[in-house]
Amino acid sequence: MNRLLSVTAPAARLTQLQRHLAPSSTLPSLASAPHLRPSPACSRASIASSGSSSSISSSSPPPSASHPASPSPKAKPARPPPPSSSSYRYFLPFQTRWGDNDRYDHLNNVVYSLYFDSITNQYLRQSPSPSHLSLPQRNSELITTAPATVEHCQIHVPPSPIGLIVSSSTSFASSLSYPSPLIAALSITSLSARTVVWSVALFAAEYVPLACRPGDWTGYEMDGQGEVGRRVRIKRDAEGTEVKAAAWGTMTHVFVDTDTRRPVERLPDELRQMLERLLVKEEQQEQ
Repeated sequence: MNRLLSVTAPAARLTQLQRHLAPSSTLPSLASAPHLRPSPACSRASIASSGSSSSISSSSPPPSASHPASPSPKAKPARPPPPSSSSYRYFLPFQTRWGDNDRYDHLNNVVYSLYFDSITNQYLRQSPSPSHLSLPQRNSELITTAPATVEHCQIHVPPSPIGLIVSSSTSFASSLSYPSPLIAALSITSLSARTVVWSVALFAAEYVPLACRPGDWTGYEMDGQGEVGRRVRIKRDAEGTEVKAAAWGTMTHVFVDTDTRRPVERLPDELRQMLERLLVKEEQQEQ
């Protein structure tokens, strides 16, 4: 009797488990609920999903076809190298000043613009236009001195037309500092009826060694306190090659009437001829 119970007990337990795992009778069957029947497409998808991974990869398109790779980001344009002195036509040496340096022991970035402005106006002052000695009508009540006296005393009055800066930009490659001299360089890249685009640069400079013979004195005259009679040249590296510009940029002048401050129709012939001497074509600019 005991042996019979030991055999039938597992069978009863198995039946109980089958009833427990069987689907509930309350759920609708697929036959009574057509909306639950899988569509042919779903059936095929389920059959494909039940296959091996190799069958899926062989039937699906490659990732590159269904998901094209996004284009790589464009590389930023390379920064142009500093120009050499051959890109310029007019040069002016300066002795840096004690006040030019800031707390970082180099020329403050604002000072560079002052030197750019100085060389530009120094060149414009050489214009042979007689308008540079004329007295504007709006200043006639304030300045009554005769033109000859103005010239003798070097009383500077605004010329007509005058150039106003409408845009400027500067790039920096290396530092300049007091007490080393520097050389400013100037050229013109664009000249229209009333607009001038200046190309400006500052070069590190050095005084020509006193041991050099007069024939070796290449450079530009420097007239300054403590260095009168000596010459200054663009600094050279260990191989004897002139260094590139420490800073360079552009300035755009629009020439306007002194009284109305409106753009003039065209530049005076004398002034235009003087500006054309500095005109450098794009293909002549060495970068």
